[in-house]
Amino acid sequence: RGQPQPGMKVLVLFFALVGTSQASLLLPTWNQQDFSPCVAYGNATTYNITDLFDWPLDLGGFIWSCDGRGSAPGPCNEPDVAMCQTGADFPRVAGLASRALWFAEFNGRPTTWQIMYPADGLRVSRVNFVLDPSVEKPTITFNGEHPYTEYGFTVRGKCLGNPIDTPPYYCIP
Repeated sequence: RGQPQPGMKVLVLFFALVGTSQASLLLPTWNQQDFSPCVAYGNATTYNITDLFDWPLDLGGFIWSCDGRGSAPGPCNEPDVAMCQTGADFPRVAGLASRALWFAEFNGRPTTWQIMYPADGLRVSRVNFVLDPSVEKPTITFNGEHPYTEYGFTVRGKCLGNPIDTPPYYCIP
């Protein structure tokens, strides 16, 4: 009594994030055969970052793999690790692919959206996406960190796996 159940912490975090976000939680596919943590869906929209970069992506201090199949040292060399902090005194899991939360406008064609990768414990990585027609090839920058807890990145470009109106219905970089 008095101690929250493990799932309750995630539920409270989820409602806190949804309550403060200006977006909807996008959905993964419900068909497990086709499931990919690199893809999410809105209302007749597809977000697909499978081909955004050559995965895993070395960010100089972090390794990002949208599908959690990256290779990194120590505890990060496990399936499901989407973000690994490698520039610390020892590698730290900074986000899990299976827990990815995608936020964007559920209807329409947004110019920004976000993936949040919670990890075990306190760590979370946020990857913000910004459509920018002046940036031909996608770029990623490290925005900074709240020490030991939150890591921020921004991906910018004119084609970021975002929804479009022609097949395959998402922009392939």
